[in-house]
Amino acid sequence: MSPLQAAKEHCANWDCGACLGMYYKDDLRVDWSRHQPLPTCLLAEGKRCPYFEEIIIPMPMSRETEAAIVRADKKDKAVASYLKLHELSPSTPRICPDCNKEPLLRRRRVCESCRRRRRRQTKRSSKMGSRRRQLTSLLPTRKSRFLLKP
Repeated sequence: MSPLQAAKEHCANWDCGACLGMYYKDDLRVDWSRHQPLPTCLLAEGKRCPYFEEIIIPMPMSRETEAAIVRADKKDKAVASYLKLHELSPSTPRICPDCNKEPLLRRRRVCESCRRRRRRQTKRSSKMGSRRRQLTSLLPTRKSRFLLKP
């Protein structure tokens, strides 16, 4: 599947080869400041399309049925060919799941500041547990109280 075929199948702006040029805000209202209708789709001309890059590429596809898996694989191939054609990076930077602010480095689960915070918290809880165990070992147990009675 080519990027143009993916646009025909998945793009909300596709209208018989023309581009409606609509963009939506996070609250699903039309962003009129970015509205740019075009007589032909940018992908048909071999150009980069900002809507395709912002909406179609990161769009997750269902993989619950065989037909959905085939459709998702076709879209993935179209996205890969688009990225290769325009020499773009195939992956978007991952964001830290704890703070949702900083991008993650390779092979990391959380960012550096969250890693430090987690490490302090783990150390603190470990130290509190060892102090609790020390205190309970110094207290007399139930059996020792009965043995000490005269």
